[in-house]
Amino acid sequence: MLVRPAPGPAAETPGPVGRPVCILASPKDRFRATQPFHALLAGSVEAQGMVVDEFTPRRCLMGRYDIVHLHHPEKFVTRSLGARDLARFGAFFSVLRAQRAKGARIVWTAHNEGPHEPGHPLLERLYWRLLLPLLDGVIYLSESSRAQLVRSKPRLSRIPGFVIPHGDFRTAYANGIDRATARQRLGYTGTERVLAFVGNIRAYKNVAALARAFADLPDPDLRLLIAGHVHTAELAAEIGMVAARDPRIRLIDAFVDGDDMQLYLNAADLVVLPFRRILNSGSAILALSFDRPVLVPDLGSLRELQGLVGADWVQLFRGEISPDILRHALGRFLSQPRPPRAPLESLAWERIGEQTAAAYRAVL
Repeated sequence: MLVRPAPGPAAETPGPVGRPVCILASPKDRFRATQPFHALLAGSVEAQGMVVDEFTPRRCLMGRYDIVHLHHPEKFVTRSLGARDLARFGAFFSVLRAQRAKGARIVWTAHNEGPHEPGHPLLERLYWRLLLPLLDGVIYLSESSRAQLVRSKPRLSRIPGFVIPHGDFRTAYANGIDRATARQRLGYTGTERVLAFVGNIRAYKNVAALARAFADLPDPDLRLLIAGHVHTAELAAEIGMVAARDPRIRLIDAFVDGDDMQLYLNAADLVVLPFRRILNSGSAILALSFDRPVLVPDLGSLRELQGLVGADWVQLFRGEISPDILRHALGRFLSQPRPPRAPLESLAWERIGEQTAAAYRAVL
């Protein structure tokens, strides 16, 4: 059931008893440094005259809210079935039910189709069996991700759905370092062509395959910058082994803080995100927010992102990342002029706040 409520002004946001609509967001801004999306969304909703609190189990159990907004409930699906994991899993659904019994509506933003890394299959099946009946609304970040999720979880077709895009990150990070300064600090010259992957490095992001494909390109003026925390020692060793054999590849295995984000992205000519699987990509929108073109697989909502900002900024590939795909992308992006700024007007947070507030009102 796809619902398209017309956005209303902030003056039209009273709750059921004439007070502002109150939202319990999981999370709101607890992870601002690493995942600013949630804080940006909460701010845009608060600009509509609503009240947003940070989710805690105590607030969910003891407070009264109109909306509980869930972002990543799949975090409770773990690889193990330890007592602590099961207790957290059960407590989460217990407090959700307690809040719903008080009249709250449960809204889920479908960032992913499921856990990025495989969890315990029995727990994952139980997770969906418990979550779906609780939902009063689902926010999809694109039409294509809505279609994909409804295909895999047909029950979602009976829950009111709202397509609201992922907002940009233009205001989330400092961006005062120009290209020349960024390259100088990293030891790159103005003539080298720099490909970059920036962000947390997990197996599904396929960064090791990117390093191997790059290493098969003979051009001595190419550079590959991989910056981000590698989540397993095995993956770090796999990427590090390729980098050790090719001095053109630099691996910076560390969390990328706000100041370094501008350094790495502004130094890049092209950001490459070679995911094996993906539904929505905040990493692609992050690169575009720094006006860097991206090379991404034709998966999930990324073709739709290309339609929003144009093929000059988003190039798609199919299959496994390869030297030929990288070579073609470099030739196209470096020989083709583009405007200095990526056209992200459709991802503006003011508009997203209006649409999200309208979705809340629609389920109340």
